Amino acid sequence: MKHSIIDAGMLAAMLKGGYQELLSQRDIINNLNVFPIPDGDTGFNMGRTLQGGIETIREDSTFKEMMKSFSKGTLMSARGNSGVILSQFFRGFAKGLTDIDAMSVYDFTGAMGSGRDQAYSAVVNPVEGTMLTLMTDGYKCLTNGDVLDFEGLFETLIPELEASLQRTPSLLDVLAEAGVVDSGGAGFLAIFKGMAKALSGESVETAEAASEEAPASSVMLLDENSEVEFGYCTEFILQLFSKKTDLDSFDIDAFIEELKKLGDSIVAVRDEELVKVHIHTKTPEVPLAFAHRYGEFVTLKIENMTVQHNEVIAEHSDSAAATAPVPKKMKHQKFGVVTTASGEGFINYFKDLGADVVIDGGQTNNPSTEDFVNAFKQIDADYITVFPNNSNIIMAAEQAASLYKDCDVRIVPTKSLAEGYSSMSLMDKYASDIDEFMRSVTYALGNVTTALVSTATRDAEMDGVRIRKGDYVGIIDKEIRISGDSKLNTAINLLKGDEEIADKDVITVFYGKDVTEAEANDLENMLVEEFPLLEIGIVPGLQDVYSFVIAIE
Repeated sequence: MKHSIIDAGMLAAMLKGGYQELLSQRDIINNLNVFPIPDGDTGFNMGRTLQGGIETIREDSTFKEMMKSFSKGTLMSARGNSGVILSQFFRGFAKGLTDIDAMSVYDFTGAMGSGRDQAYSAVVNPVEGTMLTLMTDGYKCLTNGDVLDFEGLFETLIPELEASLQRTPSLLDVLAEAGVVDSGGAGFLAIFKGMAKALSGESVETAEAASEEAPASSVMLLDENSEVEFGYCTEFILQLFSKKTDLDSFDIDAFIEELKKLGDSIVAVRDEELVKVHIHTKTPEVPLAFAHRYGEFVTLKIENMTVQHNEVIAEHSDSAAATAPVPKKMKHQKFGVVTTASGEGFINYFKDLGADVVIDGGQTNNPSTEDFVNAFKQIDADYITVFPNNSNIIMAAEQAASLYKDCDVRIVPTKSLAEGYSSMSLMDKYASDIDEFMRSVTYALGNVTTALVSTATRDAEMDGVRIRKGDYVGIIDKEIRISGDSKLNTAINLLKGDEEIADKDVITVFYGKDVTEAEANDLENMLVEEFPLLEIGIVPGLQDVYSFVIAIE
């Protein structure tokens, strides 16, 4: 049977099918990485972004309710540039489906155009040869045809998206040189393939889908004599009901004040008739009963933080900060600081430089929009300044800043840990006003050179450098300069080959988890001998992915 009209239930199934297909292709998408180093995370970012929307879907939703909550879920879960652009697409897609009870082919086409426009507007400098191009080509092919049903729509749309993806290297030189198609475009295509499969009734359930879900906690970490020391992390989305409360007079601030009596680490955000809540409490049933007075639960999650704490201890994990209870709001200050970092050494170093909250994340582990909003919630300040320290994190930080209304949030567009270190080392928290503060952290930003050493994941030839899998690759400001079989020689030769270093004053090397202290000392000696007039610093960053992150100032 052909589908000329789609109801909310069918669209929900199609969105879930798109999510499952994306997960099945996740590793392939991750490996469509321009640089032959282990930093591909587009599939992961798009998957987690879409997951945030999928988790809001409930069976009895109207079309408008479902798309509104789905859009909000992807917005808050967005991570990485690809995830933020995808969330903006679905935000526009949802706007294009306002006030309808079922969707026609015409409605779907209009929503595609609205999604395309919203995604483009969210990018300061849109680049063709990315998923943006697929959005445009997909929309245009639907407006040029005379499609009567959704089966025909996808028979038209999927081949055009596939062709558009194959054209991306011709539009973006860096893709052509790397010999890959755009990873974000590949993810976008996978979503619509999954939607088409779900429409036809084809199962798209995959084994990979389970890997996105949090593993079940081991019951062996609690026994009959345990004490629940840390309480429960309780999260829910509440649909306000007019039968239970006056929607116009519902006061989110008063709601939060009542929650404060029932727990701590509270984050509560209202988006029209939806309220999203995070609270830590030893009696989760009490805030749930309180919230239930105002509506019904769309989603609900309760996690025992004592179990989480015990898991961290049992596994000797480095990620204790991610599962420990969120601190209560800090003492009021004029300038608050949020930054991201990967590696215990970097995290501690940034705290020493004055960061109030360090979000554990970076290359291959991009924090979401909601991670930033939750970080802002911990800080009581007139201004919050954010150092993303990764070009793939800036958009999520900007999106979070636009959503947060409790204070003025500024983004310093640091694109690497080296830039973040340089900016924060000049930070003046005693500045008289925000303009003076911002001048202090951006003063030297344009004079920082970032050098990186990582390990090649595949054979390649880029920027005139032939690379073998397993080689160490030297990169300066996103340009591959050198490769070799020794991490130390690669690092020193990389810097020796940069003519601008002679005009610099300081070299600071942050060494990663794969570098021993003895190797770090050897590199320091080599640098002192090679650059006797420069100040040399060696710091344990303990980061993944990069053997060395080097700031040259």
